[in-house]
Amino acid sequence: MKMIEQLYIAVAALLGSKSKTKIEECHQMLNESLYDLIGMSEETILRLSYKDVISII
Repeated sequence: MKMIEQLYIAVAALLGSKSKTKIEECHQMLNESLYDLIGMSEETILRLSYKDVISII
């Protein structure tokens, strides 16, 4: 439940800031949130198979 709440907060922050900030800042915010949630960056996650990502989560 805590991970779902963290994801909800991250998505809300991204949606709230999309009109106020640049795309790069939103991308950085998303990457930081991913790292906080599962300990990996977007780049690392994209290298894994979807099965590996699901098993990690």
